Amino acid sequence: MKKCLILFAGIVMLLSGCKSLSLSLPPLESQHVLITHVKEPLLTVVDVDRKEIVHEEPFKFNVQSFEKIKDRYVAVTGKIESKVLLIDLQTGKVRSLISSVTSITDMFYDHWRDFLYLTDAKHNEVLVFDVEKEEIIKRIQVGNYPNALAVDKSFLYVLNGDSNHVTVIDLSKLETVLTFPVVEHPTDIVVNERYVWVGGHGSYGELNEFVYVYEKMNGNFVKKVKAGLMPIAFHIDEGGQELFVLSHGSNELHIIDIDTFRVTKRLLTDDNPYYVTADERYIYVTTLDGDTLHVFDRKTYTSKEKFSLRSGPYGIVLGGSSNE
Repeated sequence: MKKCLILFAGIVMLLSGCKSLSLSLPPLESQHVLITHVKEPLLTVVDVDRKEIVHEEPFKFNVQSFEKIKDRYVAVTGKIESKVLLIDLQTGKVRSLISSVTSITDMFYDHWRDFLYLTDAKHNEVLVFDVEKEEIIKRIQVGNYPNALAVDKSFLYVLNGDSNHVTVIDLSKLETVLTFPVVEHPTDIVVNERYVWVGGHGSYGELNEFVYVYEKMNGNFVKKVKAGLMPIAFHIDEGGQELFVLSHGSNELHIIDIDTFRVTKRLLTDDNPYYVTADERYIYVTTLDGDTLHVFDRKTYTSKEKFSLRSGPYGIVLGGSSNE
């Protein structure tokens, strides 16, 4: 695999903390994948069609939380950062979007309302940020250490990693309407039309091997689906029929049919897979300790390509429009 690495004259200015930052990122087209890293402050761009790394660039900090907004932008922050920055994926320009925040563990962009939701793990709050007005319009108290979010057209679902429960917020009122208990030490949450799906590490001394399913309307437990050791990260398409589950204890990707609760495919990954997403063509998986990006063909569930990356690849931002 050919690597085309680009070095940048503006590295010193970028790392110095200047108010006006500019990256040398190429415009992200549909064949591009932007990778964040957690073991070093770095951004990587992979061209899936050309099968090569086309860009690597130092960043201001290790990006641990991020969310794509309106196809053109991505909001990024780190757990110890006090700001959320906004990267323009077309021009590479970077600016401050939100200031005076702490311990942000997850972000979710609500395209129905043009809101960005953020979990503040230090203060056990969800921040509701109006993207158009560029201001925080609400702070909602939730459980201990909120660490993941899921959204549908009516409700926001907040996973609380230390208190082991889900807080459900009515988005028309921005008020909590339901809480319900889930598996111990949960790490990720997704929702579909009827169910809430939760995974995590499980209790100390008894590591979890299941994805837990709950009713959206009342939080009642429905079923658990066996899916490898420590299923910690999920992806589901809006209106999709498949749930993609990463189990980082057994280095596996499981595909679950959401109607039958049946595992339809099991794919092996490199060490410590930690992030998964998908588009119409491919499933993308990064491995923290394997230092790889896996690209699986979505129709055949076979490996399309595997890219060797710099240390600790984590987040995946897909290029192009979400409508493509």
